[in-house]
Amino acid sequence: MAYLKTKLPALSIIISLLFVSLGHPRSLSHSGSPLPTSAKKSSRNPTTKSSSITSEKSYHLQFMLDNWNSDNGLPQNSVVDMARTRDGYLWIGTQEGVSRFDGISFKTFKDPKVWAEQAIFTNVIFAASDNSLWVGTREGLNQIKNEQFRTYTVNSGLPGKYITALAEDRAGTIWVGTRDGVAKITANQITILTVKDGLANNDIRNIVATSDGSVWVGTDKGLTRIKDGNFENYTEQSGLGSNKITRLFESRDGTLWIGTEGGGLNWLKNDCISRLTIRDGLSNNSVYSIAEDNEGALWIGTGTGLDYMLNGQLIHYSPSSKSLRDQIHCLLVDYEGILWIGTKSNGLYKLRKSKFKVYGEAENIPRDDIWCVLESRDGSIWMGLGAGGGLARMKDGKVQSWTIKDGLPDSEVLALYETKDGDLWLGTGGGLCQFINGRFKCHSTKNGLINDQVTAIGETSDGSLWIGTYNGISRFKDGKFDNSWNQKGLGGNLIGDLMVARDGSIWFAGMPNGVFQIKNREVISYSQTKRELSNQPTAIYEDAKGHFWIGTYQNGLCRLRPDGTITTYSTDQGLLENQVFDTVEDGLGFFWLTSNHGLFRIAKQQFDDLDQGKISRLTPIHYGTPDGLRSEECNGGSQPSSWITRDGRVLITTIKGLVTFDPHLILDELSPPKVTIKQIVANQEPVSLEGNISVGPGLQSLEIHYTGLSLVAPTKIQFRYRLDGWDKNWINVADRRTAYYTNLPPGDYTFRLSAANTDGQWDEAGIATSIHVQKLFYQKTWFYLLCLSVLGLAFFGAYQYRVSRLNEKLLDKIVRSMPIAMAVLDNQDSIKILNNQFVRDLGYTFEDLAFLKSWFGQAFPDPATRQQALDSWAKASSVSISHEEIRRIPTEWHVRRKDGTDLDMEVRIARTLDRRIVTFNDITYRKQAEEALKTSREQMRELAARLQQAREEERAFIAREIHDELGQLLTGLKIDLKWFEKRLPQDAENSRLLKEKMTSILELVDETIIAMRRVATQFRPGILDTLGLIAAIEWQAEEFSNRTGILCEFNEQLPQKLPGLECETALFRIFQESLTNVARHANATAVKASLTRKNGALVLQVRDNGRGITDKEISDPHSIGLLGMRERAHIFGGEVTVSGFPGRGTTVTATIPIDRNTLNGN
Repeated sequence: MAYLKTKLPALSIIISLLFVSLGHPRSLSHSGSPLPTSAKKSSRNPTTKSSSITSEKSYHLQFMLDNWNSDNGLPQNSVVDMARTRDGYLWIGTQEGVSRFDGISFKTFKDPKVWAEQAIFTNVIFAASDNSLWVGTREGLNQIKNEQFRTYTVNSGLPGKYITALAEDRAGTIWVGTRDGVAKITANQITILTVKDGLANNDIRNIVATSDGSVWVGTDKGLTRIKDGNFENYTEQSGLGSNKITRLFESRDGTLWIGTEGGGLNWLKNDCISRLTIRDGLSNNSVYSIAEDNEGALWIGTGTGLDYMLNGQLIHYSPSSKSLRDQIHCLLVDYEGILWIGTKSNGLYKLRKSKFKVYGEAENIPRDDIWCVLESRDGSIWMGLGAGGGLARMKDGKVQSWTIKDGLPDSEVLALYETKDGDLWLGTGGGLCQFINGRFKCHSTKNGLINDQVTAIGETSDGSLWIGTYNGISRFKDGKFDNSWNQKGLGGNLIGDLMVARDGSIWFAGMPNGVFQIKNREVISYSQTKRELSNQPTAIYEDAKGHFWIGTYQNGLCRLRPDGTITTYSTDQGLLENQVFDTVEDGLGFFWLTSNHGLFRIAKQQFDDLDQGKISRLTPIHYGTPDGLRSEECNGGSQPSSWITRDGRVLITTIKGLVTFDPHLILDELSPPKVTIKQIVANQEPVSLEGNISVGPGLQSLEIHYTGLSLVAPTKIQFRYRLDGWDKNWINVADRRTAYYTNLPPGDYTFRLSAANTDGQWDEAGIATSIHVQKLFYQKTWFYLLCLSVLGLAFFGAYQYRVSRLNEKLLDKIVRSMPIAMAVLDNQDSIKILNNQFVRDLGYTFEDLAFLKSWFGQAFPDPATRQQALDSWAKASSVSISHEEIRRIPTEWHVRRKDGTDLDMEVRIARTLDRRIVTFNDITYRKQAEEALKTSREQMRELAARLQQAREEERAFIAREIHDELGQLLTGLKIDLKWFEKRLPQDAENSRLLKEKMTSILELVDETIIAMRRVATQFRPGILDTLGLIAAIEWQAEEFSNRTGILCEFNEQLPQKLPGLECETALFRIFQESLTNVARHANATAVKASLTRKNGALVLQVRDNGRGITDKEISDPHSIGLLGMRERAHIFGGEVTVSGFPGRGTTVTATIPIDRNTLNGN
């Protein structure tokens, strides 16, 4: 159907629950001892006010039954035994081998290399504490661990090959029953027990190890108890119903249950044997299997079906399927509470209790199609049924119904409402009815109702009833209908729901005009003022915060906040359906949404988290037929289509019954399922899961098959995975159990897998599996390096070729445009390029010259010169020669032109890998200019030397004249003054004055003589001419120290006299100028001078410790002193260098060759 509505009455005290039988209960009348406690539990029904809905807390819920047979994967339909290992797999033994079941698919272990054909027939299967699986067959015993087989036979020490029973005691010993006795298997040995040791018989049927340390062995001739090495036998004489023992089972209270063939169900408690048979309600006297579920119910598999016993009652389970009316070979209750049933001919069954209870025709409700429901104050559950069903009431386990025959105007009830006065009102297809004292008082269009199809009813505080119909609304008060509201926009709407809000306003969900509110007698159309609100609402619900939740037919769920803002939640935000019929809020913080495709549960907090950006999507949980609903199609468009009872249970109307459940019991208490990888397939070939998983090179496709090992609802397990190294985020794949990857590059990956249970709880840890994808040879590093090398060489070769071609073109262009003569040759000296300047300068054309060497004979007619040129060319052309050696090769040659004239040419060679570039620069005019400049410089140097010599000679002459002539005159004057001084008068006064004056004159004459000598020395010191350079320098150093106070040291390693040197005067003057500069500029305190002979030259060095001359001062063209020193040295072919370091002084070095400056050839 379509849309719906929920009422939330106040929560009252928990009410008692009635027992509703699924079968035919029967009180047990039996012989022997009283029933053990597991069969006599007290009733769980509370004694408080009762409800008409049976509590899910009672054991007797509806069951869900699933079946597998050879048509859907089971290898064979006869299931002889079962076991569930700790890894979560269910193992099923059949006549065609052992199958492993994960809830979805079967994997059968039937290896002919391990088992012979007869050995495939499985007799018994047992899961040991070490997670190994033991399988007994007709040909021996097999142990399966990690999918590996180990076989035990008679040759291994077993008493017989036909295995009939398996058990494990507290010490971990495996007990094996055969038709020839018992074998005890430990880690080190196999021990055999037979009738000789005390067994009742060697034909063993069943074995069980009990909590008191006993091992019970059922045989074809009775029961044997083995404890502490003692054997005790029980037979029919001991009270057993039959000696043929078929099954042994210990319940949680320590009772030993004994299934027999033909002797019914026996039990042993306190050494007293009792039994149940057909007379007590057992479906068959042959009992082949026994199990106890989590609630303490004992399940009994017989030769003709399945029984269970609880609280002193034995009940035959008789589902609609007749296939369970079969011999029940085996029963297993696993750790998830599932009852597994193995039958003789109809395969495997899974029986589990439904968390949902459904009331329909099978529970005496007149029709399955239920439109509306409510709980009245007296605890009755009222249901409005579909066409022909009328009204139904369920109370105290009884169902009453009313139809047209009882006064209803129509057999279809679309709405129910209980007023504050306790009156029940019904909306039908024939009008509005009031149910009073079992009678109906009806109203229709005949007495003012707007429309006879009544879908919703509500009451306001003034006692008015508001009626929603297929064509607008009516207000009913004081026996009269008011339809004026339809003129205000409500007319023409199919009212699917109406609700009276906490503030007293009335809300309507109508089609096709949307949501309306009547407040203070004004009609507000929200679908017109709020365009984002759907115009196809189905139901309205107001929560405790005053938020209105509006279900829609196509647009999901809308939330209207008190501030008027609207948020819509649809499949885009994570809802599983955009069709929401009704919204129910339970007491646990969950919304329950109904639709045409099932029931959805979602935490209310998720909506706020989504709005605040804390989560990206809603994650609702879906419930449908796999969970116990008989149909996923819920009903809506009538009121109320859902309800919450006073004890907190939820009621939902569907097309196949009324669904009721306790939200507390819906929550999945099981942990998220374990996950495991079943198979990895690479390039269509399976990959071994043992050890490190490695996938061969050239991976094109990778399939990872996995499963979740929860068998409660395996189809509802949700999976997510992520391949680290490839996937950035988790990939949610719902219930898909295969991951697909294509063209994964080589490398190391980690496959992470996680699953969620039916409640949406994820296993955050999951599993992680490392996978290595190998490289093809051309994906390995060495191949990449090889390819890169080859490509690099190819690219380099192509690049070099391209560059060489471009270079050749560029070189040709440059060479031909150069203003000097040029020739380009290859390694064989073949001329490749000859520019025009070469032709102009030398007269030879490209046709005249094939090889450059052939040109040498014409260019160098002199044999000696030609050989020297050839030697220089060969040396320059050598590959091993360095550029420094090339620079030392002679470059200037006297070359003859083609016309016979001679030129001076500068020849230079530049060498590349495969080319030699030769330049011929005509330097004839430059050589002439250089020669002229050289001659001019020599003349200037001779002139300068002559001038210097003349200047020195003039100085010497002036010095001699001053010394000789002026000295003699001053000496004569001093003699005369001395003579005159002796002849002065002797009178006292005049004599004193004259003597003082004479003394002053004599002193002045002495000073004049000294000054005269100093001037003469400055012009040219006489010591230089008389004693030579060394003495002159020593005298000048001492004179400098005395005059300036600057210490001046002189060191020499030469003879005192250097006769015949022309440069003595120049060196002395350089020394004088150096000292002058020190005194004026250096701010020095000491000077060190030295004179040495080195490599045929005199080296004079003057070094001070002053401030240090700067580069700028050295290169200053206005520094006359430095310029004079350089010029003096240059005259004699020498040089003067000056260097200085800031704060470390200045050094002046004068170097003058002495070989060319000697007078006597010294």
